[in-house]
Amino acid sequence: MRSMGKSFEGIVLEGSSRTVPHLLVAAAGNYAPHIAITDGQKSVAYRDLPSLASAAALKLQKLGVAPDDRVMVVAEN
Repeated sequence: MRSMGKSFEGIVLEGSSRTVPHLLVAAAGNYAPHIAITDGQKSVAYRDLPSLASAAALKLQKLGVAPDDRVMVVAEN
């Protein structure tokens, strides 16, 4: 993995040569107007995922998370 810089650039999914940003941009292009995430009354479209992911990466970086650090995501089903 490489420096996150201003986005997720360089993060590669395990067992894949495709990066997280590549997959998010592809999904955003293919399913732009469709809902990707719903939490209660708030919904996020696929087109918004790349910018939200980059914002999350920057926040993690500011908290001291470095490339190759592990981050756990907890989400209710």
